[in-house]
Amino acid sequence: MEDNLSWDDFNWVNLNIEDMISALDAGTIQAFTAWEPTPGIAEAQGVGKILRTYGDIALVPVSLHTTLDYIENHREDIVKFLAAHLDKVEMIETDPEGAAELAAQAASESGSEVSADAFLKIFERINFSIDFNDEVLASINDTAQFLYDQGKIDTIPTIRADKSLLIEAIELRESS
Repeated sequence: MEDNLSWDDFNWVNLNIEDMISALDAGTIQAFTAWEPTPGIAEAQGVGKILRTYGDIALVPVSLHTTLDYIENHREDIVKFLAAHLDKVEMIETDPEGAAELAAQAASESGSEVSADAFLKIFERINFSIDFNDEVLASINDTAQFLYDQGKIDTIPTIRADKSLLIEAIELRESS
């Protein structure tokens, strides 16, 4: 593969995310770029092969965003949500097959058919951690600097990671 490819070397088309797998399978497109779970589903269905994942080059874990006002008015709910997320992460790490089965069942109950095999692939590619350590924050800031240097953003945002909610969620789990 050539190392000097540019964006202009490709014929770009916009597709709805739900059409990407069938277009690849039909040969209408040769590749697609998408966030999980679409690549994991495609691979589990035997349609295509993952060439590169964002997780291979960026350290960004699952990121939850809200306003300070929302935190003030819903702190207890947010802490409970984070505690439940930590339970999910623990299950993915200790029993990925069981977590994949539950995820596939939940997807089916909500009208989406995603196999447990697809969820296993997704679990391998997504960092579900929500602990933004110094290395992760540096990676986010590096990405912001890159986007600024490319003229994609006008200013570099100030990143604020409030660990107090996570600490409360950990304490809630320990007290249950």
